[in-house]
Amino acid sequence: MSAANEKFGNPFHSYQNYFVWLEDASSAIQFQRDYPDRDSLETLTFMTRPGPLQFIQENGFQALVIKAGEGAAEQLKASALGRSGWILFYGLFVFLVVAVIHRIAMRHQSEEVWRVRGASARWMLLFILVMTTLTLFHAGVGNAVIPGNAMITALFIPLLLTFIWIAERYRRQLQRSSYATVVNRVYCGLMILPIVWVTVRIAGALSAPVS
Repeated sequence: MSAANEKFGNPFHSYQNYFVWLEDASSAIQFQRDYPDRDSLETLTFMTRPGPLQFIQENGFQALVIKAGEGAAEQLKASALGRSGWILFYGLFVFLVVAVIHRIAMRHQSEEVWRVRGASARWMLLFILVMTTLTLFHAGVGNAVIPGNAMITALFIPLLLTFIWIAERYRRQLQRSSYATVVNRVYCGLMILPIVWVTVRIAGALSAPVS
C-alpha cells in the first residue's frame, strides 16, 4: 500500500477500477500508457476520470443498466456460477425446506416445552443479495475489458455456505422441540445427496483417467 501510494498517489490504486469503465482492451492499454504514474493520474478530476459519473454523463443511465445487465449475463455464463449453478439452487432448496419446518414449529410455540427462537436469516440473505448484485454490476460493466472476472467465481463458495449456514442455524434451534427428529432426518438426507453425487463423479473420473 505504501508503494502504491508513493507511485500512484493512492494506497488502494488499481488500474482495473478504471478499466471496467472503458470500452475495450485497447482503450485500457492506452489509458495505462497515458496515466502511468502519480503525476499523470492526479490530472484526472472526479468528473473526468473513468467511472460511473463520466459514463452516465456521456451515455446516460439507461445505457449503464443495459451494459451492466448484458455483461453480467456473459460473466455468469463463463463462471462457476453458470457451469455449476444447480449446486447453489440446491443449497437454497435445503435452506427453504429447513426454514419451512422451523416456521411451522414457531407457529406451534404453545405446544413446545422450550421456546423456538428465531434467526436473523433475513439480514444474512439481504447481505448476500446486495453483495452479489454489486459484484455482478461491477463485473458486468467491465465485461468488455475483463471477461471471465474471477470475482464472479469467487462468489460461489460464500453463497453456498450462507444457505447451508442458515439452514444449520435453524436446525440447531429445533433440537429441543418436537420437530427435532424430523428436521434432523430431512437435513441429513438432503446433505447426503450431494455427497453421493460428488463421490460418484470422483469414482467415474478415477475409473477413466486422462492419459
